[in-house]
Amino acid sequence: MKQGTSWFLRNAELLKSVSRSFFLSIRVLPQEVREPIALAYALARFSDTLADTHEVAVDVRLQAISAFREGITDLSTQIDFDLGLYLGSCRHEGERQLLDEWPNLIAAVRELPPPVKEAVQEVLLTIVQGQEWDLRHFSAPAKIDAYGRGDLIRYTYWVAGVVGEFWTKIGFYYLGESYADSHESFQLLTCGRKLGQGLQLINIIRDLHEDVPEGRFYLPEFSQENGIPDQAEVVIDSYLTDCESFLEAGHEYNQSLRSFRMRLGSQLPLFLAEMTVQEIRKAGPAAVLSRKVKISRWSVLKALLRAIFFG
Repeated sequence: MKQGTSWFLRNAELLKSVSRSFFLSIRVLPQEVREPIALAYALARFSDTLADTHEVAVDVRLQAISAFREGITDLSTQIDFDLGLYLGSCRHEGERQLLDEWPNLIAAVRELPPPVKEAVQEVLLTIVQGQEWDLRHFSAPAKIDAYGRGDLIRYTYWVAGVVGEFWTKIGFYYLGESYADSHESFQLLTCGRKLGQGLQLINIIRDLHEDVPEGRFYLPEFSQENGIPDQAEVVIDSYLTDCESFLEAGHEYNQSLRSFRMRLGSQLPLFLAEMTVQEIRKAGPAAVLSRKVKISRWSVLKALLRAIFFG
């Protein structure tokens, strides 16, 4: 796609408004890689808005997600749900603008090379699978089968681990051996998947203060019946340890990359996640269950500088 017709270049401010941190990663990528990753991310945020707009009834959200899947499958500009209902319910201006972008997003995906277009469709359909599971699981928890640690890890793959695999496929397609040694492609896919899962797991832990009061018990040890376990600190700490293990694979991933800009793009979220783990450990379980534990803007800048000069 020519630079003048790039969806990213025309919508950089919109993308920045719906994700400041990940926008930094997309912005530093090589131009040819940036477009499909930006499109996939924007469409994932689109479906996330459909799934997470709580003012809309769950059954309507499930219908909207199903229509989104059909639109992605055949790249149709017509989607069979009431977009106006969402436009009237979204509180975030960037999300409302993103919903209006559907025809342009699909048109841009159509222009991608066939293998890249298929990769975009594949990653989005997997993400949608996770979003549908999420809606069904938490809309009627009493009707759901037993939920365990393995289910949580599978969920992190659906909504984030698959993104690490997608990132790797796109890197190899456009950059070839300049991206990484092709003999290491399987290991990179594995490490990329784990990196994505680690990023999702830390988001789940960081959002406990919002999800638990709403009955969204992503950690199996927390439940509607049992509430917050007595040993919450031990439980949270065990998941932070799992997160650190996943993120360690991210370091192996980045060390294998030959492209400085691709490495920079994946190092930044890794470093931010590690800083968040440290901040949560410092704050303790009572804090993470009562408020959003965040790293400072200065920490974000430090992560960026570390990625540029020392990563």
